[in-house]
Amino acid sequence: MTARDRSWLLGGAMVVLELLAGMQTYVTSTVTPLLAAELGGHNLYGRAMAAVQAALFLTLPLSPWLIRRWGGSRVLAWLTPASVVAAVVAACAPTMESYIAARFTGALSSGAMAGVGMGIIAVQLRGRVRQLVLAANSVMWVLSSLVGPAYAAWLSAALSWRWALVAYLPALVAARWVIVSELRGREDSDKGSTPIPLAGALVLAVSIGLLGLRPAVDVVGASLALVALVGVVIGARRVLPSPVLDGSQGAPAAVRLLFWISLAHFGADGIIAIVAHDLLGFDAVRLGLLLTVGGLAWAVLGIVTGAWPAGRRRAGWQLPVGLVVIASGLGMTAFAAMGAVAWLWAGWVVVNLGMGLVYLDTLNLVFGAASQPGMGAAEAGMAVVVVESLAGAVAGTLATSVISGRPEQAWLLLIGLAVGVLPGLRQVRPALRSSSASITA
Repeated sequence: MTARDRSWLLGGAMVVLELLAGMQTYVTSTVTPLLAAELGGHNLYGRAMAAVQAALFLTLPLSPWLIRRWGGSRVLAWLTPASVVAAVVAACAPTMESYIAARFTGALSSGAMAGVGMGIIAVQLRGRVRQLVLAANSVMWVLSSLVGPAYAAWLSAALSWRWALVAYLPALVAARWVIVSELRGREDSDKGSTPIPLAGALVLAVSIGLLGLRPAVDVVGASLALVALVGVVIGARRVLPSPVLDGSQGAPAAVRLLFWISLAHFGADGIIAIVAHDLLGFDAVRLGLLLTVGGLAWAVLGIVTGAWPAGRRRAGWQLPVGLVVIASGLGMTAFAAMGAVAWLWAGWVVVNLGMGLVYLDTLNLVFGAASQPGMGAAEAGMAVVVVESLAGAVAGTLATSVISGRPEQAWLLLIGLAVGVLPGLRQVRPALRSSSASITA
């Protein structure tokens, strides 16, 4: 088998894994309000989110070291069983506290594996193969947006949310084993990742844990949240590559753009199912359908933008339009959180259409211009992992923390997220500069 054939095989395996990862996301979003209702854990939404995100940042610094020392294939082979056991324990949890503990343990494994997938895309795949894999991942999100919520909703209604957490695990194990087998013999243990400062990651983990410790709805909670956010800024400055922080153009600016995109979308994604179930009375079936139509909107538009990457001129207007569309959709969901149920459907579809317009082309900007000083392919891959994890952790943890204490204020959170995506407009033009390799002419 030629090197090109092996790249296509590895890329195909990564695409299948993306499908299963997408399903995991939809399963978690769908079952969280259902399990909270059964286990009496509505007041622990924030702690549940904080536990997972803090665990990710506790072990995220180990991911580059493990990959450098042992290779991504061994990391996947060793840690996949641990994550499977944690998922089974979470499915058997008798209380919300034990469920959170199991999710915390599973997230420790996930954080250590975090650099593998993006490292493969950044280092092992090249040129058109990389672009097509990113585009094919959008196709998988089409499938996962259909299969994931339907699978979770059907199993939760027919059997239990507990079965929804574990029934897909054999397929996940099989997909990872294929990737492990293909990576062996072609890895260079000195490539594919870049170190993350341990001290900075620990500051992030502690800060994110503080965000979920107490709902930020009173003086004490707000004070803890403020201290935590200061800690997040300090930790981020130690963890992210210096070009991302010093205002550099090209790939670093695209990483900053990705942060604002992720902050808005993943923050909303963390609470949309809670709003639908706890405030608007959605059952498992309607909840699954809501998440399906939203994910489908993102994925279908992502297929188009992935198959025909934006040229410099088109990206100059497409990316700002996409950011404004995301903000508009979040505004619509905020209106829905005040009781206008129909707006929730429309708003969530609009949010995801905006993501379809911006997400893949932003990734193409990051990886295509990732050969400039201080931002090589490995650094770019890890920067994407850190930025997406950090944005989702901060926005998701803070939002779920507030909604745990005062769910009636969900509309304010959604308005805040809508405003939060707009600073990304300032990063579009710098991201397009010195990035001729990232997008087609």
